[in-house]
Amino acid sequence: MDLKKILPNNGPPIDEVSKYIEKYKNDLIVIKYGGNVFIDRNIFDNFITDINILSKLGISFVVVHGGGPRIKRELDKSNIQSKFIRGLRVTDKKMINIVESVLIDFNNDIVDSLKRFGTHATSIHTKKKQYN
Repeated sequence: MDLKKILPNNGPPIDEVSKYIEKYKNDLIVIKYGGNVFIDRNIFDNFITDINILSKLGISFVVVHGGGPRIKRELDKSNIQSKFIRGLRVTDKKMINIVESVLIDFNNDIVDSLKRFGTHATSIHTKKKQYN
């Protein structure tokens, strides 16, 4: 694999990257992506670019994402108050459809953005029909 074609010019040295590729090539990396990052499209685009590079490097990963700010905005539009216990949102039956809808929309945005880069991505979420 020609790392010079994959890595950005302003990235770390190739020998350093090679060391980590070798170390993690047989592992599944879990990446937690907070919902606050969705607020700034430039940050989101940088995230997609980085994930695309990991994919080209042969690193296997799963992205787990949030959606707190948009969930709050959509709940506010519906006049539904969120309750939190020790920092965790308590989701009742009234909220669940809004929460699921927001998270599935974010999930689809991530998958679609990765596919535009040619990265294979599959959405996994709570609804029966999976988005590919």
